[in-house]
Amino acid sequence: MPIDLIVDRAIFERPSNARGRAAAHGRTASVPATWRRHRFPQSLYRYAALLATLAFIAFALDRLNIDLERLPGMLGRIATTLGERYFPPNIAHIARPDYLHSVLETMEMSYPATVLGIVLAIPLAWLASFNQTPSRRVGYWLARLIIMRRAAPCTR
Repeated sequence: MPIDLIVDRAIFERPSNARGRAAAHGRTASVPATWRRHRFPQSLYRYAALLATLAFIAFALDRLNIDLERLPGMLGRIATTLGERYFPPNIAHIARPDYLHSVLETMEMSYPATVLGIVLAIPLAWLASFNQTPSRRVGYWLARLIIMRRAAPCTR
C-alpha cells in the first residue's frame, strides 16, 4: 500500500484507527515533507469566477461604449485637472466670510444629526438584538424596522 494512501486514510479516520492500521502494515502514519493538498475543485471555482468577472467587464465595456484607446491617458488627465484646479489652494476664497459661514452652518447641521443618530441607534440596537432584548416581541419588530430602514434608498 503506498504511503500517500495511508496518509489520506489517516486524515479522514480517527487518530487511534490511523495508528493501528499504519502499525499493522509496519509503517508510521506521518505526513511526508512534500505533502500538498489536492486543490482541483477550489482552483476550478476560482478560475470560473475570474472568467465570469472578465466576461462581465468585457460586457460592460461593450455596453457602455467605452473607447479603450482613451483609458491609458485617463490617469494623466485626472492628475493634470486636480493639479490645475486645486494647487496652489486659493486662500483668498477660503478666507471670505460667506465661505466660513457656510462651513460653520454645515458643522451646525451635521453635529446634532450625528449625536441624535448615535443616541437613537444604541438603544435600538440593544433592543433589536435577540440575546439582549427583554422581550422577543419587541426585538423582532425592532429588528425588522432596522432592516426596512437599511433597505430603503436614501433620497435627498
